[in-house]
Amino acid sequence: MKLRTLAMVSGIFLLAGCSVNNYEPAAPTASKSDIEMARQWLSEVENLEVKDDGYIHYTESLPGGSGYYWKTTTIRKISKEWSCGSMYPLLEKGFVVRMFFKGKGGKEEYFDKARCDAEETN
Repeated sequence: MKLRTLAMVSGIFLLAGCSVNNYEPAAPTASKSDIEMARQWLSEVENLEVKDDGYIHYTESLPGGSGYYWKTTTIRKISKEWSCGSMYPLLEKGFVVRMFFKGKGGKEEYFDKARCDAEETN
C-alpha cells in the first residue's frame, strides 16, 4: 500500500513538473501596422518570420548529422535573453515570440510580455 501511494505521489509531481515547462502564451494582440513595422525592422534577421497573426517565429538548427544536441539550459538562456531583451518592445505591442530549436534535444519556447515580466520577478 505504501509503495502504491509513493508511486502515485511521484507520478503527480512528475506531471506537475512537466506542465511547468509548457508555457501557453496569450494570443497576440499586435495591430496590422505594428506587424508591418516589425517585418521591416526584422527583415534582415535570418531564420525569422513575422506572421500575420502577430507571432514572431525564429528557428535555429543544428548542423545535420553532426552528432550535436541542444541542452535545455542553453535553449532557455538563449530564448529568454533574446525574447525578453531585444524583442521586449515588440512584446509590449502585443507580439508573441516563438523560438524553435531544431535537432536532437530541441524544443520550442513561447514568450509574451506576461511571461517575461513574471520571470523577471523570479
